Amino acid sequence: MSLFDFVIGDACKPRFFTQNNSFFEIDVNVPNRVRKTTTELSQHGIYAKGNAKALEENILKLNGNKSGRILFFGDNYSTDALAAEMIDHWDAVCI
Repeated sequence: MSLFDFVIGDACKPRFFTQNNSFFEIDVNVPNRVRKTTTELSQHGIYAKGNAKALEENILKLNGNKSGRILFFGDNYSTDALAAEMIDHWDAVCI
């Protein structure tokens, strides 16, 4: 967790890049339990769903660097490669 600013699962790509869905906080102490919805992400927090625009806004608040790059890890080439194609400052890694 210390390597990542945020961890987001179940992002529902490609809607993650095209719609304005809310993030859901994940409670790591209670398996399969989702907390409240949020737009404010905490550093090193774990979330489900959400959207790319809100993620970028939270990263900007965290580090104040508009010119930064985002490294996106995914498990489906056809939808995860979409990140690098649609947003020029995103890079995608398919696992």
